[in-house]
Amino acid sequence: MKLDDTCFVVDMKNSDQKRILEILSILDIKKEDSRFDFLISKILPKIAARTLLKNIASENLGVPKSKLKFSYGNGGKPYFKNFENFHFNISHTDYAFAVFISNSEAGIDVERKKEINLSIANRFFSEQEKQFFNSYKNKENAFFKIWTRKEAYAKYLGVGFSKDFLESNVFSQNIKTFKRKDLYISVCKNRNEDLDFSRVYYNIKSLKKKIL
Repeated sequence: MKLDDTCFVVDMKNSDQKRILEILSILDIKKEDSRFDFLISKILPKIAARTLLKNIASENLGVPKSKLKFSYGNGGKPYFKNFENFHFNISHTDYAFAVFISNSEAGIDVERKKEINLSIANRFFSEQEKQFFNSYKNKENAFFKIWTRKEAYAKYLGVGFSKDFLESNVFSQNIKTFKRKDLYISVCKNRNEDLDFSRVYYNIKSLKKKIL
């Protein structure tokens, strides 16, 4: 099956509380839960991402959602068992997530801009990445651009942050980075493949329609 590469970005931050509760009720998360704030910022994006992905896959593959079972390969990379040619990747951050559906292996990462410990750059960036980082006046922007690219590349490869990986230069890879409000998103594919893709942005209202 040939798919058009598409990136779905869902940001639920600052959403209407009523809309959030509607989504929570669909996913069977109760407001009375003592971990409510944690659930809507961390757990809700994960559950909603998997639900949205299953709906999209079901439509594209022409199979019921009950047939789509998540399995995990190298580095915990997810795929649908018995539908390995349906390529996708998922990433989550506070109150948001991103899903990339592709015709081949890919990796995606999404991060929300926030205050960071910039010394992390010295620990995790390669020499080439440090040069890029140091050349930028806005260090936070530079940090998230590099970090999401490293995460997307790692997820494309299906590897962890090994020494060899940390020493790689993500700017020599086939990665596209873009920004949506305070979200940074990077997508990685094979160097020989085209990296043009459609972008679909959902808010909490439109997400509800897609996961019902």
